Amino acid sequence: MTYQDSCARCGTCCLKGGPSLHLEDLELVRSQKIKKSDLVLFRQGEPMWDNVQNKIILLDQELIKVRSVSSKDNTCIFFQPSRKSCTIYAYRPLQCRVLKCWDTRELEKIYDFERLNRSMLIKQGSAMADLILEYEKKCSVTDAARLVEKLNKDNQKDTLQKINETLAYDTSFRLTLKEKARISDRELDFYFGRPMAVIVQSLFAYFKKSPPIRDKRDGGAAIGCTRVE
Repeated sequence: MTYQDSCARCGTCCLKGGPSLHLEDLELVRSQKIKKSDLVLFRQGEPMWDNVQNKIILLDQELIKVRSVSSKDNTCIFFQPSRKSCTIYAYRPLQCRVLKCWDTRELEKIYDFERLNRSMLIKQGSAMADLILEYEKKCSVTDAARLVEKLNKDNQKDTLQKINETLAYDTSFRLTLKEKARISDRELDFYFGRPMAVIVQSLFAYFKKSPPIRDKRDGGAAIGCTRVE
């Protein structure tokens, strides 16, 4: 048996997705060493694969992660596969600094402690904060989860109509911000989380129901759950 006590620079951990951010990483975002467009928000109620519990859970709080290369490639955007190196190594987030693949005890200690959220990065009372409050009222993930969960327990047509109304609002809301405020898709993913079409499909998968919706940004393929790092 080979004993490991240092990083072999294999890059395996970086291929599994970007890290979640903690309060200690706040200054990295404020100083734009890590930009908001480099991040993606996962909102309360979304299904995620939890690496510590080794199962899919519904998030009980929002979570901000460094984004992956694409929906089909979980590689952290800051990883350079050809060199097996990190482009922000000098100011990498807390989880990356404490991660030891051969001994995960330190990572497990900080795993659920002081996670970064939008309220720490967006000034309360600002126009963006008000937009987020408006959006959450119309596109709540927890409300969508309740609709998906009860889909076969009541009038299916009425429930699907409510889900589709949420999706239509989400699409219109994002399009308006892109056209009028010039906010990019990547920035929208930070401020408002992933599109509701993606989230609803992951909820259908979580509750083991057949989704009637496909996300055009992913070529119509069903979306799975994202890992919690």
